[in-house]
Amino acid sequence: MTLSLHLKKFLLILIMSFLLTLSSKAQSDTGHVKKYLNTNIHSELYKIQFTNRLNSQMPREEIIKIMAEPSVSKIYSLIGGTLLVCKSFQESINQAQLSDTTLEIMKDMITKNKIKCQIFKDLHLKYDKDFKEIVKTKKISPFYYFNYKTDDSEGTSTIGLFDNIKECENFSKMVKKKMNFYSTECRYYKGLE
Repeated sequence: MTLSLHLKKFLLILIMSFLLTLSSKAQSDTGHVKKYLNTNIHSELYKIQFTNRLNSQMPREEIIKIMAEPSVSKIYSLIGGTLLVCKSFQESINQAQLSDTTLEIMKDMITKNKIKCQIFKDLHLKYDKDFKEIVKTKKISPFYYFNYKTDDSEGTSTIGLFDNIKECENFSKMVKKKMNFYSTECRYYKGLE
């Protein structure tokens, strides 16, 4: 039994190495990069929230307070980056023409990936227009957010832009249940006018 488990893990590592090699080709598709993670939008979001507000004359406490805010540019990058990885992973699986045995070994990973990808696709569809609106108006409306952590990550990530606390709490519960992430309570960000 133990040998079988070790063999499965070894096979999984080999398969993932192969898929990552294939994914470099999939990531070269610039149309999807611009759709999910436009560097101009990311840069503008960062400028609006941080660069335009920080200067060397500010007291250190004020700088720390500003830098502790939930980063809208990081939220944008998290959503878009996750979708790019999802696309690359799926294209790699499709191109690899894996055997039924290999697909069976990877079944749990593929299922979890599909769930995560759908959740982040829904976030992109719902909030992409909001990120663009922030860039256009140079204002960040108030929103709710929460931090989450996976078993295998050292740091936390932030998901936000929720209009109300109920929406935030429902999404946090879904992330815990469907993706088995740890998450904090929802918090309020007052925005920037």
